Amino acid sequence: MLTKLSEAKVARVGSIISAFQYLRGTVGGMSIAPPVCDKTLGLANSFLYQVVPACPRGLFTSFPASVVMSGVGSGLATTMAFFSLGVHILFVPDATVGAFTNTPSR
Repeated sequence: MLTKLSEAKVARVGSIISAFQYLRGTVGGMSIAPPVCDKTLGLANSFLYQVVPACPRGLFTSFPASVVMSGVGSGLATTMAFFSLGVHILFVPDATVGAFTNTPSR
């Protein structure tokens, strides 16, 4: 996508995107009502449950990037589907439901 950019330009683009996300998160965080805060925190945790295990898998194993990314994508899609449909599994925290589908295999 941006393969012909120099390292300095890639760093600049990353800094701009980070600043935009920071501003958007700050404005969005100030407008969240207390009852919605729990659901937002649950979704944030589910995102971390997907990304944190994917990083070592991608760095320290020989899994192709497509396998790791498809695992993260399926996990997040499952979490969002369960969250938006209001599906709850007994004795399983909502944030960890998507982690069950985020298991790469060869």
